[in-house]
Amino acid sequence: MIENVIRKRGAIDLLASILTEMKSSKVFLVTGRSSYEHSIQKSSVDKHLSGFKVFRHCDFDINPKIEDIMSGVKLAQEFSPDVIVGIGGGSVMDTAKLISVFINSQNNIKDTVINNLPIPIRDTKLVLIPTTAGSGSEATHFAVLYIGKEKYSVASTQLLPDKVILDSALTDNIPKYLTAVTSFDALSQAIESFWSVGSTDESKKYSIESIKLILENFDDLVTNPTPIARENILYASYLAGKAINISKTTAPHAISYSLTNEYGIPHGHAVALTLGSFMDYNFNSSPELYLGKGEFEIYKKHFRELLNVLKVNDTNEAKMKLTSMMIRGEMAINLRGIGMENEDEIDFICDSVNAERLKNNPFEVSRYNLYNLLRNIY
Repeated sequence: MIENVIRKRGAIDLLASILTEMKSSKVFLVTGRSSYEHSIQKSSVDKHLSGFKVFRHCDFDINPKIEDIMSGVKLAQEFSPDVIVGIGGGSVMDTAKLISVFINSQNNIKDTVINNLPIPIRDTKLVLIPTTAGSGSEATHFAVLYIGKEKYSVASTQLLPDKVILDSALTDNIPKYLTAVTSFDALSQAIESFWSVGSTDESKKYSIESIKLILENFDDLVTNPTPIARENILYASYLAGKAINISKTTAPHAISYSLTNEYGIPHGHAVALTLGSFMDYNFNSSPELYLGKGEFEIYKKHFRELLNVLKVNDTNEAKMKLTSMMIRGEMAINLRGIGMENEDEIDFICDSVNAERLKNNPFEVSRYNLYNLLRNIY
């Protein structure tokens, strides 16, 4: 299934006609809680859905748990919608995606996730409308949820939506810090996709376009955001999502989930903290640790192309550039800045890392390497 993408400022005004074209009458609306209530999109969405029977679901955590998905599925089954609309950030869209595939499932959801069983065929239409420019979830066949403290990623083409609405006006009121961290989420996805073991020529094209758009618009976004900057960064996020949909993410994302869980920082901030350090690691590590599919020298050549896209001469300049961007976005640049009180806590983070995503990093990351990398940014 390939998304039908509507990219236009003010495209939210097309929502009613899109749903009518889908022959929909009952809408299961997935949103954030207070974030949606106080958002600029609520009045517009409510207006455009006034002719439909709507059930709004917002009772789930920002990092959705299996219990959240199960309760959402039960509510959706009772309401029996013909379309699910997810409008919000990455967690909202992941929740909408998961509910859409499990609504008609006869299988135990927890067993399906834990044992990586086949995902049911989706019969209910799905429309995704991102209101942050970072996760790119609207473009991926993945969705994240937690069972206890363990993160699981569900993967299936059934999670790809029927329609995507990219309306940058919905991001206009995002404050400076959140604008910066969501931009870094997209930037990290694009960079990680480029060097990922799973990267392809196609994913690299998406990555390059995304990186260029973010670098060209980041300063405007965090100083005096213009409509065109908002539009470009939303599209860059979508492109980064397209890239990781092919390649998957790597080490910075693998580490980010533990940092978010333990210190309560947004996901984009968590990935930004180690992105520069892994640029160093993934360029300067020895060939003996190389996990990539192609020849080592070809990988190095491609990495130099990445440095050219970033407009830097080496990875030291890249680290300085990323750090400078974080400072301009009012983001803490080290682990002390996010609340880590002593270096002993690094051991816990190392033990909590998502090992599956580390396998997609172009170089093997031992616990010793990871500990030293984190210690250097303490």
